[in-house]
Amino acid sequence: MDDGVKTANTHPDQMILEYCPSIFNMANIQRLSVVRFERNTSFQKGTGRNRMLIAGSMGPILLSIPILGGRSHHQLYGETRIDHRLPWKRQHLGALKSNYGKSPYWEHYADQIVGLYAQEINLLFDWNMQLFTFFARLLCPGTTIKDQSASNEPVCQAHLIDLTQDIQLPSYHQVFAQKTGFLHNLSVMDLLLNVGHPHGRLYLENLIKPFK
Repeated sequence: MDDGVKTANTHPDQMILEYCPSIFNMANIQRLSVVRFERNTSFQKGTGRNRMLIAGSMGPILLSIPILGGRSHHQLYGETRIDHRLPWKRQHLGALKSNYGKSPYWEHYADQIVGLYAQEINLLFDWNMQLFTFFARLLCPGTTIKDQSASNEPVCQAHLIDLTQDIQLPSYHQVFAQKTGFLHNLSVMDLLLNVGHPHGRLYLENLIKPFK
């Protein structure tokens, strides 16, 4: 792993709560002493709020959580409801088992991940918060998480990178790397299942500071 520059941030910052954040964005979050997630922002389709990227044998796989309202959806993020009429949890968990079942740390975290997907949660924000709390406990133990549901402070979104942007990161072990090459900036799920949380935490710490 390459050594990077870590600049301490002792002030709370407000960011967008994603569905299993990308590695780049999780590294940004790890550098914060406090991270605040705002419910009362507009839900934007086609973002990390309801999508994550994982590794597959043919390349990246995009997993999307269906939401009620579809293309006509116009609501606050905190009011956005998941469409449980579609078997998305079974599909997503099946994709994780299929693509990471042979990863070094699948057996270590499998019961916890399966337990998370067994939860019945209707609001997208609450679902994402549950998964984020799991990752943050392992990878960002020094960061305090706050649900900023009633704040008049401006929302800072500049620190997050959209899934469509091409971010080059230092390589680590990936299950299908010999076939696909190293896949950059996938979900933090990929990092956790391939290297475990102690090494995953160090990997995030050693990334070059990605924003000023």
